[in-house]
Amino acid sequence: MKKITLCCFLFIAVCFSWQLQAQTYTGDNLGGPINNTLPPLVSNANMPLMGTIGTEFSIDNVLLNITHTWDGDMTIVLISPNGTNLTLAAGLGGSADNYTNTVFRDGNPSITTGTAPFTGTFSPQGGQLNTVFAGEPVNGNWALRITDCCGGDNGTLNNYQITFTDLINISQCGAGNPQPIDPPTNVSSAATVSQVGVIGTTNGEYVLDNISLNITHTWNSDLNLRLQSPMGTILNLSMGNGGSSQNYTNTVFQDGGANITAATGPFTGTFQPQGGTFASTFAGQSINGNWTLLVTDTFGGIDSGTLLSYCIDFIQVTQVGAVPAIVCPLDIVINNTTGTCGAQVFFNNAVAIDPEDGLIPVAQTAGPGTGSIFPVGDTII
Repeated sequence: MKKITLCCFLFIAVCFSWQLQAQTYTGDNLGGPINNTLPPLVSNANMPLMGTIGTEFSIDNVLLNITHTWDGDMTIVLISPNGTNLTLAAGLGGSADNYTNTVFRDGNPSITTGTAPFTGTFSPQGGQLNTVFAGEPVNGNWALRITDCCGGDNGTLNNYQITFTDLINISQCGAGNPQPIDPPTNVSSAATVSQVGVIGTTNGEYVLDNISLNITHTWNSDLNLRLQSPMGTILNLSMGNGGSSQNYTNTVFQDGGANITAATGPFTGTFQPQGGTFASTFAGQSINGNWTLLVTDTFGGIDSGTLLSYCIDFIQVTQVGAVPAIVCPLDIVINNTTGTCGAQVFFNNAVAIDPEDGLIPVAQTAGPGTGSIFPVGDTII
């Protein structure tokens, strides 16, 4: 007799997520009245992303526009999803009117040093945004509460926005733009990345997600567009494409995009770099330093244009949640019947338990299913 050995291997797919660098959210209830005969006006700006102040995100700024005929009547408070209160301004401005394009940002002079309509950038009266809310989750409603203490003067909340900065992911735009093309025939724009990291696919490394650019030019095929890494490696983005068509308008280069050599101006859309992928070209390289867009007009003195803008985005690879606990069935050994070349084998499915979501489905991706006739020898499922 011979034996049939059944071996079980399970492969786990780990999910990854990312957010863009800056996120601005606008409060509801805009146009709402500010009046001491009414309850305090509350405007909620909902932040849908997940993360923590000081680790994944910081609060970049809070923007306000309020019309009110006696600023000193108002107390303006920012309330986190956890319920922590920070006084932005209270009893300031006396009999003067309005908060007009008032920005609260850490590290600036206190709002107490300003005068109505408080146009400019100030630190909150009650402390620094990222100190008061340090360690709190960003997800949820960030409420602006405005209380009018006294009668005779009323107002309106015209705008409230809160902006968060992603401390992990990176978006940088090239310097010196807009700048003319032909003359000179060679133009460059460097986007400087100050963060430290490596391009790769494992947890904590970075993916070069995309490059976006806008160029006006009267004969696209004159142009060669290339990207140079801080280490000096050059990747061809688009080389002499587009014939007599004009411009690159909202053009995005991203791995897996369309073939740019088959497209024509103004190249609006998403395209893979002509010379290969970002991932393979720059694998293992540091993100720190200047990522330079090189633009060459190969037929100088005839057609000309302008490099309007160039930006580059990196995304840090981060694992979502804990890895599931996996239980596989033990290896199975079965003796076949004399004169047969196989045997029927039954086995239980693997079980996966996610710490956040509980029992999750498991799919067999290789080999015969349970109850099948397995051939003599070793079979891996």
